[in-house]
Amino acid sequence: YLPQNITLDTGLRVDAALGIAERRAALRAIESGDVQEEHFETVGDDWDVEERALATLGSLGLGAVELDRTVG
Repeated sequence: YLPQNITLDTGLRVDAALGIAERRAALRAIESGDVQEEHFETVGDDWDVEERALATLGSLGLGAVELDRTVG
């Protein structure tokens, strides 16, 4: 069964919808000089997560969509 009525949280940011908000926040913290180990663990090997997300959005014809905007 595939639900036909999907509820969209219009206040959700694009990065959260893509599941990358936490990694982006950790990247921002590291870039601003916060070198706590937990940030590096969160990022893992995904140092280019933003570039890959933007490339994927672009390939879907959504290249003008920014990761910080809401989906609604």
